[in-house]
Amino acid sequence: MVTHHSTDPENYIGLRGDNLDKDKQYQINCGLPRYGEIVLKALTQSPKIRDGIQITELNLCHRQKIFQLKNPKPQSPQNTVRAAAGTALHMYAQRRIKNPDPTRYDVELLVEHEDWIFGTIDLYDKENDVVVDIKTKLVDNERWEIKPFSSHEQQLKDLMALKKSRNGVLIYLLIGCSNNPTVEFNYEMNEYELQLQLKNLEKRAASFFNAKKQSNPALAEYVFFNKSLNWLCHRTDKKTGKGIFCPYYWDCFTMIKQEKDREGDEESISDDDLADGSNHDMEEPS
Repeated sequence: MVTHHSTDPENYIGLRGDNLDKDKQYQINCGLPRYGEIVLKALTQSPKIRDGIQITELNLCHRQKIFQLKNPKPQSPQNTVRAAAGTALHMYAQRRIKNPDPTRYDVELLVEHEDWIFGTIDLYDKENDVVVDIKTKLVDNERWEIKPFSSHEQQLKDLMALKKSRNGVLIYLLIGCSNNPTVEFNYEMNEYELQLQLKNLEKRAASFFNAKKQSNPALAEYVFFNKSLNWLCHRTDKKTGKGIFCPYYWDCFTMIKQEKDREGDEESISDDDLADGSNHDMEEPS
């Protein structure tokens, strides 16, 4: 049997007690809450806007991200495909995660620090206090040794610091690897290391937030001299042999040179400082 109840508080039939408020009268009449009103109230509530930083924003090159916000430019086809594939695979994996035991595990657990730095833990083992972060990786050759990306390690340690958990596990779901579909890496930090990680996270987040708020790439950290990440600036495509440049390469180069000139820094900027990409496995954003 299907019954119809109007959400209009004036359209009640057979209500008892003129001195009762509308919600109570409605529940007396049909025995159920007014779900229509509950849904309408939920739909009209303004979402809470977090004026802060997600730790995923702090991966890879901060300056490139501020450039993209201020002056969006198309990425290279290789970067576009790689980023889209990495993001899609990670989102697919997250949607497929089922809580094996709600009494022991939390899935997609939100963590925060002082209501301005936020993160999400893929899987949290409450019994053993272990933070589990899940990543996906496309494997072109199964003979390659799988190593954790520095940015993924950083993100896991940031989550551990936010949760104040001493133990963490980084799991890679390997796409294209039939023999071993997963590989995991274990991490442990003591109380002192957790405090240092949190302070470092605060410093990186404050710097990025300031650059983002002022829409000024010059204020953001860059990876030009970082040997593990400066393939983001320039690298050589393994298949075509062509150079792939960050779309903001020369703008960033100019900023760094001006900064070094102002500081009187004798550190030179040359092609030797740049990775050619031949010995680096590129890190997918996630």
